[in-house]
Amino acid sequence: MLSELEANKTVIIITCMYDTALWANFSAGAMNMFASCYNKFMKSFFGYTKYSSVTSMLFDVGLPSFNTLIHNSSVNFQNKLVGCDNGLFRSMVQYFHL
Repeated sequence: MLSELEANKTVIIITCMYDTALWANFSAGAMNMFASCYNKFMKSFFGYTKYSSVTSMLFDVGLPSFNTLIHNSSVNFQNKLVGCDNGLFRSMVQYFHL
């Protein structure tokens, strides 16, 4: 179970990844570098060693992987666009087939 301090750290980290759904124009290599930075930062932030398992660390602290975070952000963003009651957004959604 996460302590209150660790829970606050979790909220800060996820908030810093705000608008990741708009990261569609990055190459696969750039996204791999972002994922590597995310994993290294998480290990450092939560006090894990360099060679600790990323999967185990993320499970212990209760955070999603980088790929899960990007996917969930994208799906949430698309759902918000589709559910928007604004005529301009509706026409954009129809135009881009979201």
